[in-house]
Amino acid sequence: MATANSEGDVALWDLDNKRLMHVLQNAHDGVISSVDFMVGQPLLITSSADNSIKEWLFDGNDGIPRLLRSRTGHFAPPQMIRYHGDDGRHLLSAGRDQTLRFFSVFRDAQNTELSQGSLERESRVRHARMSALRFPAVTQFASNTAMSRDWDDVVSCHQGSRDAHSWSVERKSLGKYTLESSDSSIVRAVAISACGNFGFLGLASGVIEMANMQSGLSRRTFVGHTKAVTGVHTDACNLRVYSTSLDGTLRIWDFATGNQLHCINMPSTPSHLIVYRESSLLACACDDACIRVIDAESTRIVRTFSGHRNRITDLAFSNDGRWIVSSSLDCTIRTWDLPTGYMVDWFRVESVPVSVAFSPMGDFLATAHMDS
Repeated sequence: MATANSEGDVALWDLDNKRLMHVLQNAHDGVISSVDFMVGQPLLITSSADNSIKEWLFDGNDGIPRLLRSRTGHFAPPQMIRYHGDDGRHLLSAGRDQTLRFFSVFRDAQNTELSQGSLERESRVRHARMSALRFPAVTQFASNTAMSRDWDDVVSCHQGSRDAHSWSVERKSLGKYTLESSDSSIVRAVAISACGNFGFLGLASGVIEMANMQSGLSRRTFVGHTKAVTGVHTDACNLRVYSTSLDGTLRIWDFATGNQLHCINMPSTPSHLIVYRESSLLACACDDACIRVIDAESTRIVRTFSGHRNRITDLAFSNDGRWIVSSSLDCTIRTWDLPTGYMVDWFRVESVPVSVAFSPMGDFLATAHMDS
């Protein structure tokens, strides 16, 4: 007989001898809602509030099952979603459940959580919940597949943390390096260069640090912002670095020297920054619910889009750079046409959209929502 409790444990009982045989500690990371044996097969199926279903196989002489297969997803709302790679087949998603997950658009069997280490074993040793051993929730991440076969290809920053972490999608696990902020300030933004060789950390102190993704060593700092960095990106040729900050500026830096080239005072504080590398166009979401498009070559604001009635939560360029898609706390997703300067489409959703991502092939728009 198998029983489960609200702590995510499964107990196995020997009814003949009326004794407890084994306890699967932390079988799930939440309340187990269902436990069932498959008729005529040595299989146990469990499901839980952690949005997972697991299949356990009894194939040993000791009567202790092993995990055969599972299907899992976020069990708390996702906060950020991005396509990984140039073929539009895979997604990376970070959620409030303190996980970073890999999703296949076409094959559910490939969906998995990027491992943070042997959390199940460590939780048993420490007698602690797995949620207490995970990293804080990811607030922002960046990925680049250019050097995926050689070294880590994802970098993430975490809520209230002074460290950023590298990840390997190839191995579906935590990477080799923990990138620490040099001044012990919280990491607010991250980016990876177009070549995949360098990772960037935007700090709460206003400093931007560049680290080598292969060695994890710090290479350069960019000093100029007076308040927390809200976004950082690079161009396609490793010539320029772009950043926005709560000090109300967008700054352009020389990639090789770290010197500031331009400082653009924005009409409103920028909260998000995206770049379309093929044309050197930058787009900022500002606190006045407007989107401002900047030409990095002329350092001028060339488009201003207004229409959202609440704070903008995310932005995405279309694959051809013609459109910008934005999401907002007003529960709308809007599409803006850059050549004409007009909004060409919008639709309302039931739950607040917190993140949007345009497929590299231009065929899908992925969204993440606050309460779903």
